[in-house]
Amino acid sequence: MNFKEVTHGGIKLLVPEMAEGVVAEVFDEDAYRIKHIARGATVIDIGAHIGCFALRCAVERGCAVVAFEPDPLVFGFLVANIHLNGAASRIVPTFSAVGAEVGPRDFYVNLGHPAGSSLWPDDKNANYGRINVPCTTLNNILPEDGLVDVLKIDCEGAEREICTDDFLPALTRTKRIVMEWHNYDGGKYRDLLESAGFSVELCGGRKPQPPWDPSIGGGMLYAQKLPSSYKPTGYGPSTEGKN
Repeated sequence: MNFKEVTHGGIKLLVPEMAEGVVAEVFDEDAYRIKHIARGATVIDIGAHIGCFALRCAVERGCAVVAFEPDPLVFGFLVANIHLNGAASRIVPTFSAVGAEVGPRDFYVNLGHPAGSSLWPDDKNANYGRINVPCTTLNNILPEDGLVDVLKIDCEGAEREICTDDFLPALTRTKRIVMEWHNYDGGKYRDLLESAGFSVELCGGRKPQPPWDPSIGGGMLYAQKLPSSYKPTGYGPSTEGKN
């Protein structure tokens, strides 16, 4: 696959063809509001792609990140970009999807738009290849004694398997959630998280972000857990001695 090397704010990236939109989303649009993430936070990145979000968290905010990516080709770029930036002590790359069950799963690679690959191939007009990948669950990532500061979810529709009643106890072990949602389901996720004590802001996608309404098919969700119900932890790769 063809790729180019670019630099954003001191972060070097090997960017495969057709991935420029992901770079713009993270760096130019700042869809994940990275400046709102506390310095030194522990972060789970579901749908890490080539590592744009994980690297901004690690390099700019000094965060410890566990990054999940199931596309084997994209995962290779993720690992390469981590090492290109000397961030191996802060980011743990994990080759796995995250969904409703543990074990091998069919994963649909969008051959015309790899950033749209998913456990759920929603675009009927897209050209998909099907491969088998490992899958884990939020309960495995966040056991009962595991807490994190930030959970980022961008898995192209597979959030329907993660942001559910079944995993609500695990979701509540997170202080902040930032999620890209699809399939007109934003209101459903907002209601679920508000019922669990999160303050939720729901928006349409892109910049400027339009206010949410039921006619918008996809966008961003920003959720903050009330401080009285959250206790920080050291979950994630060690950041001892890091500034």
